[in-house]
Amino acid sequence: MAPDVNPLPTRKRAASYAWIGSTRTGSTGPRNDACSMSFDDIQEFTMQANRLILRGLAATALVALGTSAAFAAGTRAPSAAQERYQQERAVCLSGQSQQDRATCLREAGAAYAQARKGDLASTGSTDYEANALARCNAQPPADRDACVLRIRQGTVQGSVNGGGLIREVEVPVQ
Repeated sequence: MAPDVNPLPTRKRAASYAWIGSTRTGSTGPRNDACSMSFDDIQEFTMQANRLILRGLAATALVALGTSAAFAAGTRAPSAAQERYQQERAVCLSGQSQQDRATCLREAGAAYAQARKGDLASTGSTDYEANALARCNAQPPADRDACVLRIRQGTVQGSVNGGGLIREVEVPVQ
């Protein structure tokens, strides 16, 4: 059996690359030697060029995605903090607040800045109820149950601006 022989002759790599430039022994000066590139060198050069093109296309696609995401972020509906700021600002400008206009606008802007940072906690009714129940714990044991009942089931009259809230509950005497 004959040994595996490649019928096509293979070339050894040339000593120089055309894109670098080289000198040959006996030449009068440096010159580009494109003829000295082997098929492997040309194939490697082509693959490197293709890789660079693909990297450029990938970078362009990422930039396009980033730009479209930024555009989409800019066209979103206003957040709850922005809506609240706009409402507070409208109240300030209409003169319906209990403060002068400059102070009202400054407070609204500060609240909006805190909300954007995440430092402004929204106070819900659960926070108010928890605070009220904590005040009930300070009552003597005989009055504590009535206090909790007033907070959870009582009727409320009055307002904070009017001087305070009055909570009452009717309990039948046994």
